[in-house]
Amino acid sequence: MRQGRAGLQARSKTQHTRRRLQLLQPVVFRRIRLCSGLVPYRPPMKTAEMAVNEGDAGNGEGRLTLAVLFADLAGFTALTEAHGDVDAADIAERFSILAQQVLFGDARIVKTIGDAVMIVTSDPAHAGAIALALLRAVEGEKAFPTVRIGLHLGPVVERAGDVFGTTVNVAARLAAHAHAGQLLTTAHIAERLKDGDDLEIRSLGELTFKHISGSVEVFWVEDRGRPPSVQVTDPVCHMVLDVDDAAARL
Repeated sequence: MRQGRAGLQARSKTQHTRRRLQLLQPVVFRRIRLCSGLVPYRPPMKTAEMAVNEGDAGNGEGRLTLAVLFADLAGFTALTEAHGDVDAADIAERFSILAQQVLFGDARIVKTIGDAVMIVTSDPAHAGAIALALLRAVEGEKAFPTVRIGLHLGPVVERAGDVFGTTVNVAARLAAHAHAGQLLTTAHIAERLKDGDDLEIRSLGELTFKHISGSVEVFWVEDRGRPPSVQVTDPVCHMVLDVDDAAARL
């Protein structure tokens, strides 16, 4: 009888512990999201995003056309390993400030995710100017990583200040595909920028991206008016260094 009672007590404790863990699970996931550098937690909104990806925005609420800009710092993971978490956090914060400083018109930062920033505006020409200004601003920082930018125009769904849809996905894929210091965009943006002073726009041809149906013609937008750089890029963490600093490190 004692063994049976002890077994029942152990089973009861196990069930009680399992119930507590089930209750704590959402809290644990929430804290993981907050500590990982993501924007403040909000419940996922898969329905809105899936509707846009499938070409069905439901009743059309919150649907609009925007230029979406994704910019991220190249080599940020290696930089964190080389320079530590504190320096990496300082750089990410400075990057967010630089992005905020180059905004104009109705452009706004939707969110920052660690080393990346997402900006939207209703004006494609403004989006191109902001992207080029951000490239220049980052290049002007001493001992700072280089940035790569993707820019796309198209329909999005807006919910609670965030935006969703294939347009967002394409902009993110372009940024991931870009080389350090490069701005990649698509035909609608390129068409609006083609008459810009000191801009050279080159087609890189049709490219395919993961989870994006069909191919996308990609354009490289280069600012020929930028003064020649007197800096070099660290091959590991892509941090831009003055020539004298680089020689001293060697």
